[in-house]
Amino acid sequence: MLPSDQPQGSVTGSTLPAGLVLADAYSRFAAYLLDGFVLAALTSIPPALLGLYDYSSATYPPPPMPRATFIGTTIFSIAIQAAYFLWFWTAGRRATPGQRVFSIQIGNAFDGQPLTMTQAIIRWLAMGWWLEILVLLPFFGVAVAAYAATGIWFVVIAASIVLSPTKQGIHDRLARSALVRPAGPTNRWAIGCVWAYVAIALFGLLMLALVLYLFNAIDRSTIYPPGMDPVDIFSAQIREFWPY
Repeated sequence: MLPSDQPQGSVTGSTLPAGLVLADAYSRFAAYLLDGFVLAALTSIPPALLGLYDYSSATYPPPPMPRATFIGTTIFSIAIQAAYFLWFWTAGRRATPGQRVFSIQIGNAFDGQPLTMTQAIIRWLAMGWWLEILVLLPFFGVAVAAYAATGIWFVVIAASIVLSPTKQGIHDRLARSALVRPAGPTNRWAIGCVWAYVAIALFGLLMLALVLYLFNAIDRSTIYPPGMDPVDIFSAQIREFWPY
């Protein structure tokens, strides 16, 4: 672990302390995946305990989730995510739980000091997750654009990390931050996590394409009674969230 009370060397000047190397892309992506699981629990369990996701009904289909609930849970999720990263990136903590699993630490790129809160805020904003706040507008087209922009920007950030000689993504360069880990080969678990995620994501996309094809290819009216078609139920939920 890096001491947090003295300069530790400059990434931009290629003077990293002995025994440290720039954190590789595999380790960084794997850390984000683990943080994603932690955040999924932190953002979904409290609303579930409050009964906000309980839409049990004596009849099928159940009523759509109210738009007010969607707005509240979305704001809650974004706030928890921001607090999570800002807290763990700053002061003497230097790393999120996911980053700690792979011995990654984050600091100022020029002197290795812990990130200031201003740097952490800039870094979080530059990662683009705040774009999801736009899905709260009652316009379906805006919501689709916001989700698409978030995904595309994630790809841009990932590419900027991979292509950077100092492994600094766009968000790192804007915040003047850098990530390091102990010298040595890339963690095999990190490589496995990333490729397992890629495989699962591709499989999920293939299954989604197959389901959409089957739904379009069959006459659903012969299978589902009026009002029971899953496509109609999903459409009703979409209209509840985004009426325009």
